[in-house]
Amino acid sequence: MVIPEELLLEIFSRLPLVGIIHARSVCKHWRQTVLLADIHPPRVKLYEFYLMCISSDIFQESRKSFLPRLIPFNRKAYIENLERQYPYIPDEFVCWILEWPAKAITSHYWPGLPCKVDENSEDSGPNALGCSSPTVETIASYELENGTMGYIRGLKVVNVVGMREAWIVFDAPREDILGTVVEIGMYILEVDDGNIRGRNASSWTEWQQRELEDLDAWARSPMRHIVDVMRRHDQHQVTT
Repeated sequence: MVIPEELLLEIFSRLPLVGIIHARSVCKHWRQTVLLADIHPPRVKLYEFYLMCISSDIFQESRKSFLPRLIPFNRKAYIENLERQYPYIPDEFVCWILEWPAKAITSHYWPGLPCKVDENSEDSGPNALGCSSPTVETIASYELENGTMGYIRGLKVVNVVGMREAWIVFDAPREDILGTVVEIGMYILEVDDGNIRGRNASSWTEWQQRELEDLDAWARSPMRHIVDVMRRHDQHQVTT
């Protein structure tokens, strides 16, 4: 039975992200047709990011580290908790939380992973998304022309104490800042008339793409191999 093209496009437009991923695997025709459908734009971006992931060497290698540590969590309740604190949650972030395949996570920053990479560490851990009760907080403040203070609020994603923080912006005076990801710590953060200047990404998906590119670059660097040798040496010392 041949499914009419119009019906196929209608079906594809209603599929969640995992359904689109499965559809592309059915046959060459479906793989070529799926993105011709009228799919929710954040879902398209995440689908394209998924294709980038599965072609990445470091993505395949990292499954050994991430998959054994995955913890189930209530995705809908996670978003509802954030919405109770602030009504606007960026669409790409919501789609990622609700639909991204857990086994395809690309970094430590996922609600279904522990906060800490090393359980023996004394700090709270870099995975700020893994906290049991995520909280919308003030990222920065700035003075308005009338002398009052304005505030930029968001959700912390990365928390490497004293080195790096990354936030996804939920609330800002300028619409072009909403949904961006800003980094603080190693990078300078300046707020000028509500405009954040720093190492920013224009969207949640763009930030994840950059994180994956950074990991790929690290995997190809000579320093990575030196660190691996040192780690294996330390493990050998412990076991002998």
